[in-house]
Amino acid sequence: MATPGPLEKLAYRWSPGTQQYIHVAGPHRGRFVSRAAVRDELDKAVAAAQQRQRGLALAYSRRQISVAEFQTGMRAVIRETHVYSAAAAKGGWARMTQADWGLVGSRVRVQMEYLAGFAQQLEKDLVPMDGRFLARAAQYGNGGVRMYEEISRREHVAQGYTEARRVAEKGGACPGCRRQADLGWRPIDEVPLIGSEECRGNCRCHIEYRKSASSSP
Repeated sequence: MATPGPLEKLAYRWSPGTQQYIHVAGPHRGRFVSRAAVRDELDKAVAAAQQRQRGLALAYSRRQISVAEFQTGMRAVIRETHVYSAAAAKGGWARMTQADWGLVGSRVRVQMEYLAGFAQQLEKDLVPMDGRFLARAAQYGNGGVRMYEEISRREHVAQGYTEARRVAEKGGACPGCRRQADLGWRPIDEVPLIGSEECRGNCRCHIEYRKSASSSP
C-alpha cells in the first residue's frame, strides 16, 4: 500500500508543462497550487518524520528499546519519507515510473548504509547520549527534501527547462546557500541541489527553474 503523502488531502491534478499542481475543486478551482504551499506540506511531513526519529533516539537513550529496534524504526521512517517526497515532486503516485522507484530505492539504500554505521557506533557506545544524538537521528529526515529536489530537477529537465537558481531562505540560509543564491540564474547542471551545502537541507531554501529564451521553440 502506498504511504500517505504530504499532499494527500489536496484535491488537485498535475500540470507536467508547468510542473505545478492545479486545484480541481473548491473556491480555487482551476488555479495553480503555489509552490510555497507544496513545500509547506512537504516540510510538515518531514518535520513529523524527524519528530518520530527523535522519539526513537530518545527511547534508545533511555534504554527503552534496543539498537535493533531503533534501527528498524529508523528504516521505516527513512523509507516512507523518501517515497512520499518523490511522489509529491513527480505529481502524484500514478505518475511514478519504474525508473523513479529505482532512483528512490537507490537513495534509500545509501541512507540504510549510513544508518547501519550509526547502529554499529551505538553498539560500541561511541555515540554520546545527549542532544547531538537526537539531532543526528533527525538529520535522516532531510533525505526527504533531497529526494523531492532530485525528482523535481529530473522532471523540469524532461520538460525542457534549462536554467535554475537557488532562492535562499530569508534570515535562515547558511553561508553556502547564500553564496549559491547570489550567483543567480545559471544552466541547470551548474546549480547544486538542495542539501549540498553545509546546512545539508536543514533550511527552507528552494530552487526555481525556467526555460531560457534560446531554448523556446
